[in-house]
Amino acid sequence: MSDRMIGVVINNYRIVDVLDRSGGMGIVYRAVHVTMGQRAVIKQLYPQYSQNPSMVARFLNEARAAAAIDDPGIVKIFDQGTLPDGSAYITMEHLPGTSLRGHLRQATRVAPDLAVAFIRQAARAVGAAHRMNIVHRDLKPENLFLCPDPDVPEGARIKVLDFGIAKLVDSPIGTQTGTQMGTPAYMGPEQWRNAKLADARSDIYSLGCILFEMLTGRTPFLGPAIPDFMDQHRFREPPLPSSIDQSLAAFDHVIQRSLAKSLDDRFAAIDDFVAALPRGMHTTPLPAPPATPVRQATAPADVSSSLPVSTTLSSAAASISSAAPATPRPRKRTTLLALSAVAAVAAIVGVAAVVASGRDRGAGRGEADAGASFPGGPGGTAGAPSGPAVTPTGPPPTPALQTAVAELGNRWIAVAPPARPVVLGIRTDDPRDTVSGFRPRRHVEAPSRPFEIQAHEVTWAEIKPWLEQHPQAKGVVAPPPTTDAEGLRRPAVGLPWASARDYCASLGATLPTEEQWEYAARGSELRPHPWGTARLDLGRTHAYAGPNAATRPVMTSDQDVTPGGPAERIYDLAGNAQEWTLDLWREDEPGQDESWVQEGDTSFRALRGLPLASASPAHAVEEGAAYREPLCATGVCLPKAANHLRTVGFRCARAK
Repeated sequence: MSDRMIGVVINNYRIVDVLDRSGGMGIVYRAVHVTMGQRAVIKQLYPQYSQNPSMVARFLNEARAAAAIDDPGIVKIFDQGTLPDGSAYITMEHLPGTSLRGHLRQATRVAPDLAVAFIRQAARAVGAAHRMNIVHRDLKPENLFLCPDPDVPEGARIKVLDFGIAKLVDSPIGTQTGTQMGTPAYMGPEQWRNAKLADARSDIYSLGCILFEMLTGRTPFLGPAIPDFMDQHRFREPPLPSSIDQSLAAFDHVIQRSLAKSLDDRFAAIDDFVAALPRGMHTTPLPAPPATPVRQATAPADVSSSLPVSTTLSSAAASISSAAPATPRPRKRTTLLALSAVAAVAAIVGVAAVVASGRDRGAGRGEADAGASFPGGPGGTAGAPSGPAVTPTGPPPTPALQTAVAELGNRWIAVAPPARPVVLGIRTDDPRDTVSGFRPRRHVEAPSRPFEIQAHEVTWAEIKPWLEQHPQAKGVVAPPPTTDAEGLRRPAVGLPWASARDYCASLGATLPTEEQWEYAARGSELRPHPWGTARLDLGRTHAYAGPNAATRPVMTSDQDVTPGGPAERIYDLAGNAQEWTLDLWREDEPGQDESWVQEGDTSFRALRGLPLASASPAHAVEEGAAYREPLCATGVCLPKAANHLRTVGFRCARAK
């Protein structure tokens, strides 16, 4: 449906390409006025959702709220309506630049004077909404957009986006009693109790949280789970900025007042909040943007929202620089656990949106990181690194542990680099292809240096002594008892990414990169399966074994083993447990929006290996060694991710 819209004219705006198709409820296009040449963004609600009056009302609420506010700090709405197929749409201005979240990804903290300037701009725009009796209810860095402007000392103007869940006092759209709408890291205590209680002072609370984050590099309250956010926002006093950085003492009062638990104890109006901000600071201009435009989408859940989850559609339209080409996203996978598909639908069901959207932002910036937190299961031990290349953390290698692992038979298998560059992935660039795997045009090359990888997945027998020394590293699956010899030979599954990483660090190793994992499985000849060209036999390789499948002891498949002598064979790469890799998720095709991959402290890592707890595919798997998918690894993750984690294990790799 989306590509067929290219060239279609909607009320004098011709659609020229797709900006974002990651939202669960709709799609975002770039458009140009047919006579004036004016750029615009069109957000379309999918026809199946346009049949739901409640969804349409929430969607069009964004247009109604934003259009009612006459202020340069609010994104402009040009039009709204319904297409011939019944789908609702909104036409709005196209913005160059990046969101505040995108800027924080680059800078982590903002100079105090610049933070004050940005928060003043945002507050004035929000104040204009308040004067129209409109409360935003989901203010966060994703919804504050920095538009380059050399005419202001800061070098950028703030535009407030995404009024999809705004509260209009005369709105016919009801908010159900007992629902919560917003993003957990920025929600006032009253929003946790009932969204109907939110008023202008709730937006002041959110702005206080944003100011605190700009100044300190973390949000006032840290998860790691949704109940923790709720408890802290409702009952715990926020830390003062000076407790993190003594030079920020001038901000203590404004933060303490704006984050007061009681509405009556906060600033009565947005102007009072602005007046309390420190004055007389020298203005630091915004640093020049990076050469490559920062892509920032707000459709995937902000768990983060990983991203904004309580909004009606992605704000990615505004977040993508006009200079950036749009490339269609690859087909959706039913196993994709990036929260984008869940988030937009969750917006309609109240509290479900909140569960999808909480996140622990501050860990890793001077505080202990709880790793991934899954409802119903404990977290890991260390936080998400800022990118795919990671130096392992944790205790130094333990000789006794390494000796014990060697005695259990998990050999280190040497893998030599290819004689000439080898591009990994599937054999076609056809975007219609349903096979998962790097596309050739992504140009992901095999490792150029030798490395070693373990012969099989780490077993419970290997990791149990380490877990006893690191009780905080427990996952969502309990280790088998010492008397269960067969169970101890099964892969250690259910451990969060950070725990797996730290265990490998105790061996003087890391998790394998995706390139190392795939090259170990496929070799320089790019075997379609680890064993070669023979078709996948589900009776001999343990994969696609159904939703209730359990792992088997390692090295028991007579098919799932790479060619070579005993000292060269690597087992269970395609089947048994799926396996963590070191890398942040990258889309199969280049040019896709990947901003959701690391949002605050929530990150998604790449899994390798075929699914275990899944139904058999309708068609034979032709390139099983190329199969890959993302999984929430650190931060706050949805219950669905915890269920998936039950069949996820790992093996370690090291430089040779």
